[in-house]
Amino acid sequence: MPWSPKRGCSARGCPELAIGKGTLCKVHQSKREKERGSRQERGYDRAWERYRIGYLRAHPLCVEHLKEGRVVPATIVDHITPHKGKQELMWNPRNHQALCAACHSRKTLKETKGL
Repeated sequence: MPWSPKRGCSARGCPELAIGKGTLCKVHQSKREKERGSRQERGYDRAWERYRIGYLRAHPLCVEHLKEGRVVPATIVDHITPHKGKQELMWNPRNHQALCAACHSRKTLKETKGL
């Protein structure tokens, strides 16, 4: 695999280098994780992992690509309406859709940036 140069941290004004394949340095990455909470703190525990596997077996294709007539495997169970800790939204199957990583990232970016 080819070597790639390290990038600078994407936090405004930070002179440190990003770690791994991420865009943040260690300090900013841990700060972000504290603010956001861990996967388990956000409700993505073993029960969710079992549910996710079953859901993706039943819905193996990305719904966004299917709308375009393209067949792309889904890897993520997305919450159509973000649950924000509400268990009724977290576990409601009508609030779930199968997406590929690219479509999920695009959707999440729109939601968080308010686009």
